[in-house]
Amino acid sequence: MSTKSYVLLSLLLLSTFPAFSQFKIGVKVAPVLSTGRVVSQDSTQEWTRFSSAPRIIVGPFVDIIFAENYFFNTGILFAPKRFSVAPANATTPDVRNVQYVQVPLSLKLYTDEFRLDTRLYIQMGGVAEIKVADEDLEASVDYLPELNLFDGSLLFGGGVEYRWGYNTTLYGGLTYQRGLFNVISGAYALTAPYNFKSDLIGLDLGVKF
Repeated sequence: MSTKSYVLLSLLLLSTFPAFSQFKIGVKVAPVLSTGRVVSQDSTQEWTRFSSAPRIIVGPFVDIIFAENYFFNTGILFAPKRFSVAPANATTPDVRNVQYVQVPLSLKLYTDEFRLDTRLYIQMGGVAEIKVADEDLEASVDYLPELNLFDGSLLFGGGVEYRWGYNTTLYGGLTYQRGLFNVISGAYALTAPYNFKSDLIGLDLGVKF
């Protein structure tokens, strides 16, 4: 997916929400660590997940109110990830840069103001993901087979929100996405089979208008 296509898709999403009487449009920038969980399907072979990688999730979102202090959150986010894995006795991992478009589907629950214009929130739900790019950075090894087009994660988060002015709201908090599915779909040519599930953990920063 090109940058132009992503921008057009984001604008299309935002244009569908004026029909709702109470909603907030915003932009988020989330510095995260891309990591994962490796589970071997063969008792004779152990696998190692190498170091986590810093990434940034960015994109527009919409908070739609459906009851006092209860919001539905969705959006279209650009989420790059890194997958890095190797057999336990190997020194060179197979490394892939993978890019996803994410659609969060979650609830945001707010407290009352605990000080002027400031309140806490928690966020719970899921994230649907579609792969838009996949780059193999270590061609000398072949430990990662072909990856699935689709993925999904559970979403947990929480933080603090501050109303800055009449129409502008700032927020910051922690976010955790726990992968639900094995991202691998291809055949294992030279290695024993294993499952790899993608996780993200980091900060969640944004502004709403």
